[in-house]
Amino acid sequence: MLALGGLLHITVNEATDSRAQRRGSANARALPLLVQLADSADYFVRGAVAHNPSTPERVLSQLARDPEYYVRLHVARNEACPLSLLLDLEHDPDFVVRRHVVWRADCPLDIMKRRATDENEHVRYAVADHPRATAAVLSGLARDEASFVRDHAKERLRGS
Repeated sequence: MLALGGLLHITVNEATDSRAQRRGSANARALPLLVQLADSADYFVRGAVAHNPSTPERVLSQLARDPEYYVRLHVARNEACPLSLLLDLEHDPDFVVRRHVVWRADCPLDIMKRRATDENEHVRYAVADHPRATAAVLSGLARDEASFVRDHAKERLRGS
């Protein structure tokens, strides 16, 4: 049975041998469907495929170039998104996508350093808010032109 609601889920018959086998079987059956759905005319469907951790890297790469920012932000949110795609998405023309790259718990420090000077204050705020932002990055943001970024960076530096 297939259900598409935010993520693509496949449930398998409980009669199979073990959980691991069911998961492997579901993933094997899901891959062709994920590839097919990546070409859907509906950007919500493409976004669900982009967010699915079982989506193959080549499909994620295709979706990272989607014309809809909604699809690209879900590539950035995908826990299986490779670093090479994050490095591309950090330069996305839409600030929402760049902010989602920064929001990742595993956001590389070099990306955070570069996004600390992003043209958009919401991306810079995401850097200031990141738990792994270094004192050096926060010190720079404590002098930001946007008061809400500056104030948050100062709070973080004080340990508040």
